[in-house]
Amino acid sequence: MSEPQQTNDANRYDPYATEQVRYEVKDHIATITLDHAPANAFGYAQSRQFVDAFTRADRDDDVRVIILRAEGRIFSGGHDLKESKNPPVIPEGEIPPKELGPKTFPQPTLVSKPVITLVQGWAVGGAFCVVAYSDIVIASPEAKFGVPEVKIGAVGGTGGAAWALPTHVASYLALTGAPIDAERAYQVGFVNEIVPKDKLVEEGERVARLILANPPITVRYIKQSLRDIYPLSRITEPVRINAARNDVALNTEDAREAVAAFVEKRAPVFHGR
Repeated sequence: MSEPQQTNDANRYDPYATEQVRYEVKDHIATITLDHAPANAFGYAQSRQFVDAFTRADRDDDVRVIILRAEGRIFSGGHDLKESKNPPVIPEGEIPPKELGPKTFPQPTLVSKPVITLVQGWAVGGAFCVVAYSDIVIASPEAKFGVPEVKIGAVGGTGGAAWALPTHVASYLALTGAPIDAERAYQVGFVNEIVPKDKLVEEGERVARLILANPPITVRYIKQSLRDIYPLSRITEPVRINAARNDVALNTEDAREAVAAFVEKRAPVFHGR
């Protein structure tokens, strides 16, 4: 797919110029599909469409379960680093980029309906948080999960890791930037099932039908009860704080060096400043 067009006239920038998130409803199941090759990265346009798709599903009384999936080899590479180097000019009235990020990644837990997320390949950074905040996760054997932002000087998905993983596993991912594979994710309870990649949608729909067989109002109350164990502020507040920490961390000399080294495919040289 082509990138959203940006012109010198800021008012003409349209985050919907290309469809990067598909939305469809069938038999009370809303399927939200990331479709932005090659990495399904969360730039402004995909993030905007992502938030709107979840909002739409949550407001639709015909929708009782949400399935989140992605096209391509991977689920998502997280935040779009290329766009961060050359951000689009956002017209007045649009959600500012600094506000859109914290709205994007907690969406599965912000909606009132169960979210089943299907993961193939990599789900890292902000995409890891999307998975972490989902209700049920089904992965293929090729799936890998991680919060590698430390490697580019960002705080990133630390909050998502802390929410969904045992403390020492979360610390390992956040401090090293190293990923875990589907089997390890299954062992620590991050993933519910591992199925072949070509069976992900079939299995996701099977689980969705199990949920649909139950009283819809009760299902919504159960999701609310599950989330009440950990108040919503336990998610939204760390996301907000991490966004502020990211702003500080990404303005350090080491962070600029880390991004440059990543783009130039070389080892970074850090000086602790």
